[in-house]
Amino acid sequence: MLVNGHKVGPGVLYSTMYDYSKTVPYQSFDVTSLLRKGKRNVVSIELGNGWYNVMERDVWGWQHAPWRAWPRVRMNLLMRTAIGKSTWLATNPTWQASAGPRLADGVYNGEVYDAALKIHGWNHPDRAMPNLAHAKIVTAPTGRLTSQLMPPCEVAEHLAPVSVTEPEPHVFVVKFPQNMSGWATLTAKGQPGVPVVLRYGERLFANGLAMPNG
Repeated sequence: MLVNGHKVGPGVLYSTMYDYSKTVPYQSFDVTSLLRKGKRNVVSIELGNGWYNVMERDVWGWQHAPWRAWPRVRMNLLMRTAIGKSTWLATNPTWQASAGPRLADGVYNGEVYDAALKIHGWNHPDRAMPNLAHAKIVTAPTGRLTSQLMPPCEVAEHLAPVSVTEPEPHVFVVKFPQNMSGWATLTAKGQPGVPVVLRYGERLFANGLAMPNG
């Protein structure tokens, strides 16, 4: 979630394992410092499948969970004035919604991202998006809304690679100093439409290529 283009909260990977037919966790944040006094403010939310809509097969059978559905969101913003008056701003059909550049995502298989579909300015407070469709009301998970007590993951350190090899033409293996939970950041140049494939692994084959599942 972003407020005026700024990320809300220090956490990453907020999605957690729950039985969403029994419990639906929510998080609370103080966004006062992100608001602009006397100016237009924009709240932007990007949705992913997370543990709510696991599509990949695994030994625990998450892909058969009865609550599975496309991602959905509820947001309530409580605003208090200096004189103590309170107003609630909630997600509803007046909000705008659109598909974005993230074409697929999963906790096991990663994601497919098409940079050509990026909507520039979608989270900018001074740029209106009149052509976007309106959001739709959908059925909420049946679980009870409960404040999430477990703290989220946070970025603890940025690691630089210790080596880069090219075991095959145009295939690069980037080695980091330790095993970790995280993601890589890279800059790529090329012709539009040419895919860049990034795979993570913990071990290497004899030929120096990364094992996709090991």
